[in-house]
Amino acid sequence: MTGVIGVGIDLIAVARIEAALVRHGGRLMARLLSDDESRDVIARAIQGPRLSEYLAGRFAAKEAVAKASGYGIAALGWRNIEILADLGAPRCRLVGRAAVAAARRGIAAVQISITHEDGLAAACAVAVGDLMPPTADTGVN
Repeated sequence: MTGVIGVGIDLIAVARIEAALVRHGGRLMARLLSDDESRDVIARAIQGPRLSEYLAGRFAAKEAVAKASGYGIAALGWRNIEILADLGAPRCRLVGRAAVAAARRGIAAVQISITHEDGLAAACAVAVGDLMPPTADTGVN
């Protein structure tokens, strides 16, 4: 049977990401973004204040995905949860250990929505898939 496996939500102040960018610069982006996400930033020429807002949205989205999956972000890894643009709308792609963990829970896809308002970024994620996963092992290695 297919259905909703989990729902996650997250909210972050854009200023928090802006301050982290000032302190850590490229290291923050390298830790948070996959190679495809980094290419998206370059291709779309996202910079300045818009970069902080973009990264805050990605941060919130990845936290929401981790919550929806039933695992923490440490178990899945920031770079293994990719939030990519699909005709302007965000699309979630799980790779590496995040994909393995999702398969163990029977998650076939994660739907994502991101919004920004008054210096805040929020995201909601809905994990959908097989409610009776193929294995009872839900541990992440």
